[in-house]
Amino acid sequence: MSKDKQRMGNNNIKFGALLIVALFIGSAATFAVSMADAATSSEYIVGKDFRGKTFVKNDRGRIVQSSYDSARMIQYAIDRAPQGTSIKIDKGEYTLRNSINSKTGVTISGAGNETVLKNGQILIQTSNVIITSLRMEGTCHLVIMPDRVPIQNIIVRNISATLGKVESAFSVITNKYDVSDITFSHNIVLNSGSSGFLLSGNAQITDISIESCNVVNSGINSRYNDWVSGFILAQHAPVKNMLVANCEASNNWENGFFLKPEMKKDNVILKDCIANNNGRKAKFSEGYGYYLDESVAMIRCIGEGNGGGLSNLAQLPDPEPAPERIPEISKIILEIDDMKANVGSTLKITGTLMGTTGVSGAKVMVKIVDPNGVSINPIRGGTVTTDNEGKFAVNYKPPMVGAYIFVATFSGSEDYSKSDASMLFNAVAIVPEPEPVLKGSKITLTQSDMSVEIGETFTISGILSDGIGIARATVSIKIVYSDGTTTHSFGEDKVITDRYGRFSMTYMPDRIGDYMITATFVGDNSHTASSASLSFGAIDLLPDDPVLDTVTYDYVVSNNVVRSSSGTIVYTGNSFTTALQWAVKQTGKIIYVLSGTYYVTGTLSMASGSTLIGDGEAETVF
Repeated sequence: MSKDKQRMGNNNIKFGALLIVALFIGSAATFAVSMADAATSSEYIVGKDFRGKTFVKNDRGRIVQSSYDSARMIQYAIDRAPQGTSIKIDKGEYTLRNSINSKTGVTISGAGNETVLKNGQILIQTSNVIITSLRMEGTCHLVIMPDRVPIQNIIVRNISATLGKVESAFSVITNKYDVSDITFSHNIVLNSGSSGFLLSGNAQITDISIESCNVVNSGINSRYNDWVSGFILAQHAPVKNMLVANCEASNNWENGFFLKPEMKKDNVILKDCIANNNGRKAKFSEGYGYYLDESVAMIRCIGEGNGGGLSNLAQLPDPEPAPERIPEISKIILEIDDMKANVGSTLKITGTLMGTTGVSGAKVMVKIVDPNGVSINPIRGGTVTTDNEGKFAVNYKPPMVGAYIFVATFSGSEDYSKSDASMLFNAVAIVPEPEPVLKGSKITLTQSDMSVEIGETFTISGILSDGIGIARATVSIKIVYSDGTTTHSFGEDKVITDRYGRFSMTYMPDRIGDYMITATFVGDNSHTASSASLSFGAIDLLPDDPVLDTVTYDYVVSNNVVRSSSGTIVYTGNSFTTALQWAVKQTGKIIYVLSGTYYVTGTLSMASGSTLIGDGEAETVF
């Protein structure tokens, strides 16, 4: 077999087989458009903040969850997205610690090569799923593998991959249940240590389309195993109704396209494919462009420079004559920011004019039919031009409530057939967000005593709560005389509640009389305002006590105050224990404690020559 450039065809392809494939292609195309149109409402957006945390925004643009675990955040958005909607993963690099799992009816989309999923895997075990516009790196790979029931209607498109040592970038594994209606479109695997595509298992794989996908340089620098190939399309699972069109497998370690001859294949077609320079494995005499059997139909498939030759088949049919020029079938795929737009808000509608790839530089006529049936040109001239990828965009502000229809029409060209597409969206009145419902707050005050002597400290304690304590809230405390005038020594102060909502402060009155304490909470985003008051009295120094006249002493201790024998305050502590400790530490002094019951904490340490006396064992009790 010559290793020069060759072309493979099949002059014996039956009309019935081609008809089945044609019907299958039409079904897949219809599903691709309808699924894309259905999942255009982005309910959740996943993004990265400046700290590298991954966050999830809801459809109102509010961040509802964030974490350094990207896989958990993406899965959070998927699990909460309603069927028929999508989640959008903004540009950035997302390292996955584990798998992200699909959900029925939910589209997962990114920003093309700017949305990078690194490591982990994308696991599809449900029907009606679209994965689009992402990049996979490291060991991240995509696996379609039913778990409990057969699955169907899955689209994987516009995904690029450069991977390390994993078995395959894109896999369909049917260990027990069938898989059907699968479309791989415009996916690229480049410079990877893995195979590009793998179809394996022991259950049926039916109605699968692989279009415009490329696998280049797989296994060259590193490899998962010694059998890394471009497309492994029938390894252990039986395959029925498969079309592989406009795909390329070049410069790969072993084979370009591999379809195991012993495996059952029914209505399998390779069309317009390229396989160049495969079989790069050292000292390997095989490594074909196409490794298959005669049950596989080949249409205009070419290749050159393959290690084992173009094909493993003994004979190749003569090449088909060049066909008459027939315009390629085109289609328009439409997407919209949101199926429900607010009146007066800008809505972005994007579209892609597709052949086998995007059709660039084409004129597309656009119009909008408003709720009254009136046609409107959303842009001047009513025509847009597609970019290099076949994409176009239209911005529109709906002026009234109701249902609108967006229509895009391509008139066709020498190279492409005409096509059109339409999409329905609704405009709704802007509903203002409801005012938040505030919880009621309450301040409860307590005091250390109803009265206090001049020169002694007074403790005010309180709790701010809404049923439970309100933590880290600011409470203002104001102390005034009974006539309403502000005290000279205090005025107003602010305290912060602890995690249980508690607060306290101390105060030393500066004159005899009644005082009013008011604690005020002005409220916050979650709570109403509240306040509470209590009163206390300040009395004169201890009155003359006949007992004092009969006792000789240097200091007398009362509550937290120490006075000299002349009545002068010489020390004020924060408790009776600290005041008494100070007094007995004075060398050679007599300390007198009036009758009463006192609570002493810790151990008293007395100075040399100090004497502690009271009013008798029944009167002065510690």
